[in-house]
Amino acid sequence: MPGRPHQPICKAANAKNKKAARRGMTEAGLGNRISAFDALTLRDRGQVMEKLVADYGIQCRHTNKGQRGRPRMAWFIPAPEAVED
Repeated sequence: MPGRPHQPICKAANAKNKKAARRGMTEAGLGNRISAFDALTLRDRGQVMEKLVADYGIQCRHTNKGQRGRPRMAWFIPAPEAVED
């Protein structure tokens, strides 16, 4: 698996993101649910997230706007666009 060392982690992270649906999933949440993601270095985590953005089109959003406290930045899978005929 020399060309794609993070591929299984990306697939697992995408599956967890799909299950989270509207709530989204933070990087810390991914680390808590995927042990291989938790074991990665900060640089490798960034590479995995970049790959998820490029391959699956996930987006990072601020989920608690207008609320006090630390901002919660979660990753979401965008809704499929309506197909026009």
